[in-house]
This record gives sequence, structure tokens and C-alpha cells, in this order.
Amino acid sequence: MIHFKLYEIEQIHEYLSEIDPTLPVYHGWNSLTMGEYGILLGETALLKYTPEVISHWNEQQERLRKGNTGFDDYQIIFFLFPYFVDDIPEIGEPVPSDLYELVNTLEKVRMYEEKVDKWADENRGDEVEFDEEFVERNWCLTRLVSGRLFRPWYLAYKPSIYFFRVENKLNIFWDMSNVTDEGIAVWTAGVGMYSMQYADFVAGIEDFGRRFFGEMTERTRKAIQKDWGSVELDKTKLWNTQKLWEEDFIRYVRALKNPNTDTDWVRVRALIAELDKTES
Repeated sequence: MIHFKLYEIEQIHEYLSEIDPTLPVYHGWNSLTMGEYGILLGETALLKYTPEVISHWNEQQERLRKGNTGFDDYQIIFFLFPYFVDDIPEIGEPVPSDLYELVNTLEKVRMYEEKVDKWADENRGDEVEFDEEFVERNWCLTRLVSGRLFRPWYLAYKPSIYFFRVENKLNIFWDMSNVTDEGIAVWTAGVGMYSMQYADFVAGIEDFGRRFFGEMTERTRKAIQKDWGSVELDKTKLWNTQKLWEEDFIRYVRALKNPNTDTDWVRVRALIAELDKTES
């Protein structure tokens, strides 16, 4: 489900050296996770660039790094933490079926977001004052969508990927219709939807963890044994850092299997009803 491919250590070193040749290169465990990544849903690959935009960037001398197969690249641990994990904290909490009906298509999601944004703009008081009632109402209204939206801020062309769990099924919508200033489609996935069993999603996350941390164990061993010359490398911290990230990952999987279910859906329904009443 989660695709990744680590870049070679030498390639990462070359890339980091190019950022500022006047500064010494520092390698930590996080930088050694540099590589490409994406989310595979059936026949669809999320976070994969179109051949057209890759060709355009090549002409602009903004090439993807050697060996990249078209997916975005970053420090993979930072794709997972904090962005994927922190952006969608409510992914495991089931949404009641009647409320899901309000957001069960991308068009409905947009309509709901626009309605809540309009209400917030009209009811937001003096920002200097802390309006507890407004904050509570806004939190309840936005929680239906915002805690289930993955929109990585670090990307120049930000996709919107929504995860709604209804009972034991996970419904995933995405809008990756971004285009460049020249009108070139950025992502191959476009707009779409995919449904899967929530248990299969959790199993896919666990499988990613086994593969990723398994490869990073071998990579860390090689990094410690490598002669880095004048390159700064704190070898004593490498294993400790991996251990800490693995512990965080285990806690994340545990949370997926035992999600919080503390949303007051009765309160959310009442506020949505008030919202609809003011619009009618």
C-alpha cells in the first residue's frame, strides 16, 4: 500500500553537499531516510508525477533525483511523522453513517467545508479575545473533515486526500488535479475514490513499517561502518534515533487498532442542524 524506495547513501551525500558546498555535510538517521514514496490504491498511485510535468521540469533543470521512478521524494520518516500521522489523527474513528452522507463525495466535502468556513467568517469575533464558545463550535464542525484530511504542506502542489472510516470500511477520496502555471497536470491520480477494509489499511501500514525499518536497520549498520572522511556523522546517535522512531511507529499502529472514539456526534449533529437552519 505504501511504496517507498531509499536512495543510495552516496546519492544522499551528493544531494546534501549540493545544498551549500561551503558548509560541512552532517548526516543523521533522518537524512539517511531520503527516498521516493507514494500510496498505492489498487491501480492508482497517489503522489506520483505525470510524465509531462517531469519532462517540463527536466527542461527547467529541476530534475528529479537519479533513480526516481516518478514519485515525490523527501525524507521518508518525515512523510510519515509528523505529516501523515498528525494530519489525520481521527482516521481510525468511525464516522456515523448519517453524517458520512454529508461528505461521501468530493463535491459534498467541498460544500461542507465552504459552509463551515462561511459560518466561521460570519461568527468569528475580535481575534484578540478568546471566544471559547466559538472555538468549541468551530472545533466540532470542522472535526468531521479536518482530522481526516492529508494535505502535506511541504509540497509545492498540495493534494487533498480524505480518509473516512464508516464501520469497518475506509473510504478514501483525493483531489490531485493540480496544474502548473503552464497548465500541465502535476499528478497522475487526478480525482478519484477508493474503498478498502479498515483492517487491510492497518495491515498495510504495519507492512510498511516492517519493510522500512528493516531496510533502515541495514542502512544504519552500513553507515556506521562507512569511512566518511571529513563528513560529520554522529554514529552514537544513529541506533538510538532509529529505536525512538520505531517506538513511535509501534505506538501509532497501536492507536490505529484501538482508536479514540470520543467525538460527541450528538453535539456535531446539533451544530450542523443549526448551520442548515441559518442558511434556509
